[in-house]
Amino acid sequence: MRLVLVMLLVLGAVVVWLPAQAVAWAATCPVYVRYSDVVSVPAGAVGEVQVLCDGSDIATGGGDSTSESAGTPPAMWVSDSFSIVDSTGDETPDGATPHGWRVLTYNGTADALNLQGTVVCACAAAFVPVVMNPCAPVGPPYAAPAPAPALPPLPKLP
Repeated sequence: MRLVLVMLLVLGAVVVWLPAQAVAWAATCPVYVRYSDVVSVPAGAVGEVQVLCDGSDIATGGGDSTSESAGTPPAMWVSDSFSIVDSTGDETPDGATPHGWRVLTYNGTADALNLQGTVVCACAAAFVPVVMNPCAPVGPPYAAPAPAPALPPLPKLP
């Protein structure tokens, strides 16, 4: 019973602490958006843009925007949209941290269209790992219980 009460108190403290911590992180490490320069993509051509986060900040997503076309269909097709490691434009390998976004689009219209890339970034300091286990035992370091004593052998039936 005491362990359940302690767990409830810890859980209550976490519920109060997390929103307060989120407000502190939002004030010091905001999520922000960066835009690439606008690039004009000629009719029938592929355009590409990339944009990076500030310093070591982390890219959490990205995309593009295009100008409208008077042609039919009034569209530009995204052929690739992916996170990048740095200004080389290389795709982020599995397990690596993304720091920007790159977009390649095909302009299938009869008009030149404008293309602009977008990256959503988060302050790297906001990604400090926090390990919390409300099921962990409370008190002195936990020691495994002693093994149960061996049961005596069953008597033989006649």
